[in-house]
Amino acid sequence: MFRASYEIGKKWYSHSMSYTESVRILHVQYGMNPHSADDYLYAYMNMADGKTLTRSISLAAVRYYLSKFLEDQGPTGLQKALSAIKQTIDHQEKSGTSTPVGLRRIYDSFLLRLYPKFSD
Repeated sequence: MFRASYEIGKKWYSHSMSYTESVRILHVQYGMNPHSADDYLYAYMNMADGKTLTRSISLAAVRYYLSKFLEDQGPTGLQKALSAIKQTIDHQEKSGTSTPVGLRRIYDSFLLRLYPKFSD
């Protein structure tokens, strides 16, 4: 489902599909709960804009979204998405709502894709 949510989120973000239609497709065609569809669409938007994710999505979805941002938009797109993830990690740690160990691992692994010379 998160693969579809990425593609539909991309269409919604580029204004080629309405929000209502995006949620409807994720719900009807992919069986996604409408509230979850909303979470995943807004996660796409926040990652594309480099802003804190205020809603939770699975770690597998975060990993997939980051790989697709790199594939679709190159290093610049990945940098923005990583900025969103870093802000999310910082927010979660500061607020004490969770310990984002898995999210930090994903962040670090994608950061090394941008800056591989720092892995030595």
